[in-house]
Amino acid sequence: MNILLTGKNGFVGKNLLRNKSFLSHNINSIDREHFQTPKYIEDIFKAKPFDYLIHLASSMTPNKDNAHISNDIENDIFNAIKLFDLAVKYRTKCIVFISSAGALGSFEANNVSIKSVYGLAKFFLENFLRLHSQNSDTKILNLRVSNLYGPEQIFKNNQGVIPNFYHHMCHDNTIDVWGSGDNKKDYLFIHDFIELINHILKKGPSSGSFDVGSGNQHSINEIINIFSNALKKKPTVNYLNPLASDHSNIDVDISAVSNEFNWKPSISLQEGIGIYIEWAKSHEK
Repeated sequence: MNILLTGKNGFVGKNLLRNKSFLSHNINSIDREHFQTPKYIEDIFKAKPFDYLIHLASSMTPNKDNAHISNDIENDIFNAIKLFDLAVKYRTKCIVFISSAGALGSFEANNVSIKSVYGLAKFFLENFLRLHSQNSDTKILNLRVSNLYGPEQIFKNNQGVIPNFYHHMCHDNTIDVWGSGDNKKDYLFIHDFIELINHILKKGPSSGSFDVGSGNQHSINEIINIFSNALKKKPTVNYLNPLASDHSNIDVDISAVSNEFNWKPSISLQEGIGIYIEWAKSHEK
């Protein structure tokens, strides 16, 4: 199977490109910079037909401020539209778009609540792809994924609860928590998500919109306790006012995606954090 993957140097992309089952396919992978060059992308589509486009590339993050909205829209939304147009033009069989349950809420609950430019971009591209699906033979698969974590997720600009807490606890820094710490979210280990991608490819080109997660909710305070026990440290926690852009207590119903692709996550949060800690320790400079 021929697959075009964008975002090869990102957290998810790196894990995909180290997975044996995924690498059994014929993979063309590009980074964010190439994704922003339509001429380069069109040459790739001209060279051979693709069964799948898996779109991961993004310069935006959930907690990024709105100071550079115009650049973010051009880099992420406009370039994604050009990419999707080329995929349809050159008859790619299926586009897999990785959206965000954390930024938008659940497909199943049908309760979209946009609180950030990141969420706005995801919602716009979901609906743009739905429009494409009405006018082409290309199948569209939208996946609203919960909070992914695991190896290759590095501490950067306080993004990502798991690397954030690990970094601050290892350096005996105070941990900032927005809110009481009792709000709950769904956290999905990266290897479970990679297995879902492999199940999707095994089934063949599909259409639909699905919530993806572990199926379990955990609070920030629970995560702090897991780290505290694993690292044998008691952190200092600074509880702050909740962020206006933050969604809390989002219940991710994975029954539809589990049934459609015969997939079920297998790694608990405690086990996943343990694996992440071992990976982080082995990659410390």
